[in-house]
Amino acid sequence: MRHAIPFDKNWKEIVTYLASDFIAFFIPDLYRIIDFSVEFEHLEQDFFSVLEQNDQQHQRKKTTDKLIKVKLLDDTTHYLFIHIEFQGEKGQNIAERMYRYYRRIEEKHGNAITALVIYTAHTVPKQHNEYVCEYFGSGIRYKFNTYQVRKQSEATLLASDNPFALVVLANLCVINTKGDAQRRFEYKKHLLELAERANYTREQAMFLHFFVLELMILPEDLEDEIRKQNSHHLNINPMKHTKNSHRILDRVIQHEFGVSMFQAMKETRTAQKEARTAQKEAEAAHRKVELAEKKARQEVLAAEKRAKEAEIAREKAELAEKRAKEADQKAKEQADETLKNTIIRSYQKLGLSIPQIVELTEQTIDKVESVLVSAKLIEK
Repeated sequence: MRHAIPFDKNWKEIVTYLASDFIAFFIPDLYRIIDFSVEFEHLEQDFFSVLEQNDQQHQRKKTTDKLIKVKLLDDTTHYLFIHIEFQGEKGQNIAERMYRYYRRIEEKHGNAITALVIYTAHTVPKQHNEYVCEYFGSGIRYKFNTYQVRKQSEATLLASDNPFALVVLANLCVINTKGDAQRRFEYKKHLLELAERANYTREQAMFLHFFVLELMILPEDLEDEIRKQNSHHLNINPMKHTKNSHRILDRVIQHEFGVSMFQAMKETRTAQKEARTAQKEAEAAHRKVELAEKKARQEVLAAEKRAKEAEIAREKAELAEKRAKEADQKAKEQADETLKNTIIRSYQKLGLSIPQIVELTEQTIDKVESVLVSAKLIEK
């Protein structure tokens, strides 16, 4: 296989988008008492900022854990925090880490916490579901929920209508087909078909599709075959607008072109903001030059010295202005190039109509058509 299997990244992504399905599948007793009228809060970034302040060795874990805040149906403002860890093969100290996480979450949010470790690899550490520390009659014992993908039954998973049954099945197939690319290829085709045919919502099917595509890594020739057979799954036109529609569209573009459109636009806006800041600094520097020159004229005795200071300030102002213009030009070119590429790729690769591209890019029809004419994709 070409690369290490990205278990953590793909699990975290699909849990973020399908959190309620995740809870229903893995913690059904909790699912029944959640108040779904209150939106879930995903707090892992805030959580890990606390870890960084207390323990530098946990900085590398920022991309692997989930911390979800849910409201319970108990006629109070009672909230519960769900801590989720996706653990691969290197997990010998998982029990101790889970206890450390529990302590940090408790310090920041209180003790209404449940934790779950999903073991995604074919090996599981001996101390996999509790942390015990005892010395001369004193000690602690911290227990947490676990789920071992390797022990699951394919038949049981296929019988479930929860999308996470297919997620687990994809992970299980990766474990069971290690070193057997052809067998994994056949499983991957089958699971992609199940994601499309099963009774899932369009959003569930799309996120399952990406999970299977990116988790079940194959040699390049077999990946090309998968792409040919499943390119129609990326068609977003029939999808109704929901709160996840933009996420799905961006996910399609990221999968096709290797870059997030929203991230590229965000970076462009940042560059433009920096250019405006540089321009303001240049204007402020010019004002300082004017004040310095005026002061030099008024103070005859110090005129020579202050004139020199004004000249230095002027040179700095001109340099700042030059940098501001260069930054502004670069930001404009980057923004224009990003927009053109987005329009061309959306039209050419994703098959979006011109009105869809107008809505996506927030540009005028004339602007979109102008780009497509320049690219010789439509007639003027």
